[in-house]
Amino acid sequence: MSQLRITGQRITTPRTLLAPITVEDADEMIGVLAGRELYAFIGGQPPSVEQLRARYAKLVVGHSDDGLQDWCNWVVRTQADSRAVGTVQATVMSEGTRAEVAWIIGLPWQGQGYASEAARAVVRWLTEGGIAYITAHVHPDHAASAAVARKAGQCHRRDLRRRAALGPRVGGCRLSSPTRSWTSRVAPKSCAGSVSAWSRWATCRRGDLGR
Repeated sequence: MSQLRITGQRITTPRTLLAPITVEDADEMIGVLAGRELYAFIGGQPPSVEQLRARYAKLVVGHSDDGLQDWCNWVVRTQADSRAVGTVQATVMSEGTRAEVAWIIGLPWQGQGYASEAARAVVRWLTEGGIAYITAHVHPDHAASAAVARKAGQCHRRDLRRRAALGPRVGGCRLSSPTRSWTSRVAPKSCAGSVSAWSRWATCRRGDLGR
């Protein structure tokens, strides 16, 4: 397993508190996750409170049944009044070098920078823990989520391709993912990633990426 277990760990930002998710959070989060418009790009529909409790009961275990993934899930709360406004998650692979991040913010709180602030904090936490590959999956038509990825320091794969063509001095990014993905490879304490059948965003920072 990776060494990034987050039992009881909180992450703070200037405006938010990222608190490890609990089953009890479902009662408050059910309102945050209401509204069908929230699922326009990610699919699905608003869950019932029973469904959400069951989902959170699985997530609080902290890892997959086969032990190949660590699950790090936080409720995003405002510092001002501790109101839940969304969630952010990191799925850390067992070898401890790769992770995928995702976020969702309730409709009333979108456009206020909460997603960007939370995503940046989690990416920073992961990189400080030695994660070298960080992936964010973004629907190609979801401009707002793409903006969050950019603010978290991520690049789309097509941009990394341009940098790679210019050589390591212009970003040092080496491509290793399918088309329509955002990816890079970075040295330890830097970050990188990719994105799937959707668009992929990857954090790209300076580093020696040779391999």
